[in-house]
Amino acid sequence: MRKKLRLKQSGGGDEFSRGKGLALRLLEELRRDGAACLERALGYAGRKLYGRAAGELKEELARAPDDATLYYARGVVYLLKKAYDGAAADFERAHALKPDFALACRGAGYAYCKKGDNERAVRAYTRAAEIDPGFAAVYYERGLVHLERGGYGEAAADFSRAAELDPLDLEAFNCRALAYSRMGRYAEAAADFGAVIALDPDYADSYNNRGAMFLYQKDYDGALADFDEALRLNPSFGRACYHRAVAYSKMGDVDRALAGYSESIRLDPANAPAYFERGVIYMEKKEYANAAADFSHALRLNPSLVPAYLKRADAYHALGEEKKAAADYNQAGKLNAHSVYRHIRTAGQ
Repeated sequence: MRKKLRLKQSGGGDEFSRGKGLALRLLEELRRDGAACLERALGYAGRKLYGRAAGELKEELARAPDDATLYYARGVVYLLKKAYDGAAADFERAHALKPDFALACRGAGYAYCKKGDNERAVRAYTRAAEIDPGFAAVYYERGLVHLERGGYGEAAADFSRAAELDPLDLEAFNCRALAYSRMGRYAEAAADFGAVIALDPDYADSYNNRGAMFLYQKDYDGALADFDEALRLNPSFGRACYHRAVAYSKMGDVDRALAGYSESIRLDPANAPAYFERGVIYMEKKEYANAAADFSHALRLNPSLVPAYLKRADAYHALGEEKKAAADYNQAGKLNAHSVYRHIRTAGQ
């Protein structure tokens, strides 16, 4: 469910969200607004000749150095070029020349995001929201920045405002659910994933995500129903298959859990937790060689997975391979000594 920082698509012509195509639409809007001087720049940008587009705008700026629209347009071109320093500078200049230019503040926010400067991104988005309190995309995008920097409460508040302004915005509900889940507010997260399902009942990810929230709340029947629906919609959905196996395991249905983990591995061979969890079941069934093999596979995928070293050490110990067991305990201790101490104490009880 982890979400990378990106900008949303809501269908408006001023969206950056889906990359180059929408950025070009921004320039097209400026042309429709009467900025005829952008014709050649638009032509160059449309052919991905971003350097020539920027050069054309530079010439226009030499003739009209106080034209905020031209700075804004060049900022978009710089975004297309991934020249984020230049983009931020041009958007800031456009805002300085035209203080009510909310789009310029939003562009600066996005450019700062791409630079990894989240503090400035938040300030730029905040300026945009102050200029235009009804600009839903600004709240959504600022929420993404808060989410990335761990400000989950602030993120949830921004996504709430975005959803209030645009009740049909799937991503606002989806991201607020993610923020709630990071705060341990699983019931609220499940409700938001439910809202996404109501808006788009054929989106398998939402059933998987809500099912995961039901798992956290120990509502295993509700979780299974959602994972089943996710797999009906997308039979190759490895993550949903994995989560369903977890639910079976929590319910004590070991055979279905084992089969589920095996199927999830078939669908997603890079899922280290699936190998680990299947290894745990093999340990319970005293199939120690199979368990050791699964823990080894998990560690190849994730060499820092301390519990896999500890469990594999137990498997090796059961198989009489004490040197291998000691090596695994030693490696686990290097990564997290407290985990080894706790593991040994628990095993001795």
